[in-house]
Amino acid sequence: MYQHGDSGARSDRFSIKDNELKKLPIKLPADDTEQEKIAKTLNSLNNTIQLHERKCEELILIKKALLQKLFPKKDKVRPEVRYKNFSDAWKQRKLGDYLSIPAKEPITDINKLKLMTLKLNLEGITLAANRETLKLGSTKYYKRHEGQLLYGKQNFFHGSIALIPKEAEGYATSGDVPALNISNINSKYLVDYISRPIYFETKEALATGTGSKRIHEKTLLNFKIAVPSLEEQSEISDFIAKYTALIALHQSKLEKLKKMKKFGCIIFRTDNVEFFCITVLL
Repeated sequence: MYQHGDSGARSDRFSIKDNELKKLPIKLPADDTEQEKIAKTLNSLNNTIQLHERKCEELILIKKALLQKLFPKKDKVRPEVRYKNFSDAWKQRKLGDYLSIPAKEPITDINKLKLMTLKLNLEGITLAANRETLKLGSTKYYKRHEGQLLYGKQNFFHGSIALIPKEAEGYATSGDVPALNISNINSKYLVDYISRPIYFETKEALATGTGSKRIHEKTLLNFKIAVPSLEEQSEISDFIAKYTALIALHQSKLEKLKKMKKFGCIIFRTDNVEFFCITVLL
């Protein structure tokens, strides 16, 4: 195709004229029935992708609505929806009642530095060594531990929030991504509570500093949290975990379908017999 086109004055662009495009050869099955079967298969794949996209969108919207119902509204002591056998008013507390600042564990040996990155938009943590490109200079790194709350000072209100998983034990972050110990509360419940956009997005107004504003540990510890009994906390966090896993399952199926479409590798069947695989650019 490139031999029929022209990049013009811009090397990063490519165009082809209509009359040249019409001259390009394409391969077609000689049998019209075969063409029709291929077209129907590709159309079916597109329809399946659209259905899965809508399903994922619906599940995410339902989760958002459920989170609004499962937790009390601002300054309220009871949520709109509760599990059976729970009726007590929720307690109004501060995060500092359940979070504490641990002793600092600075990394002093570059060979022992294992970094993790906290993503935006509640997308979790990624792990990477990165020792080859790092030096222990002005930026100090501190060891973190499984079960701690990790958050980004500059991006808490953009969803930089996560619970440190087992596989991230001993990994490090800078001082701008601190970790806090959690006690006397279901840790998953606490993270679920503060991970609601209606909660963390409103905290941007409380960030301080010149230039890039930050939410420092002491500021975060003063944020409010509504707390039910430990039993109700577990019910809520377990439900959210199962629903989140359901969304992840559907998203995984959707990604597989998109990859199938992208690479265009499809097995066609005639009378229940596989007879060829085509590769097309879709």
